[in-house]
Amino acid sequence: MSGDENAATTATDGNEKLPERSARSKMRMVLVASAAVGALLAGLAAFLFKPHVVTGGHMEPTIKVGATVWAVPASGDSVARGDIVIWESKDNRFPTQVRVSRVIAIGGDTIESRDNDLYLNGEVIDEPYAAPDPVRFRIPVPPTRCLLYTS
Repeated sequence: MSGDENAATTATDGNEKLPERSARSKMRMVLVASAAVGALLAGLAAFLFKPHVVTGGHMEPTIKVGATVWAVPASGDSVARGDIVIWESKDNRFPTQVRVSRVIAIGGDTIESRDNDLYLNGEVIDEPYAAPDPVRFRIPVPPTRCLLYTS
């Protein structure tokens, strides 16, 4: 056989073994792949999530003032009862503050305070965040809106 026939046979032979990679080469491949996945996830997170530094103490001790929290932008009709949301207080009397609150009612619900109990659609809310309040009120929540509990 000539050298050309050998080359053709070797090229079509499926049993040829590739040279083994060194441990260093394998480690380099793992590191490059990990870095690529990390960069992809970081880019995706930067596109989907927005960081906020909490300036109001409404969720302490669960979330402390100065903590950075990450959130996905949402509208009032895409949240559910119990969700924790971030919003900006734009009261002209105070500087803008990033606040963190819990959704206690959504569009169509009625929230009511009477007899030191908080009611949602006529049922007592038995949650730790629902502190007794002697003030009586009744609030129907409009469609596409939500009601936030804040201390």
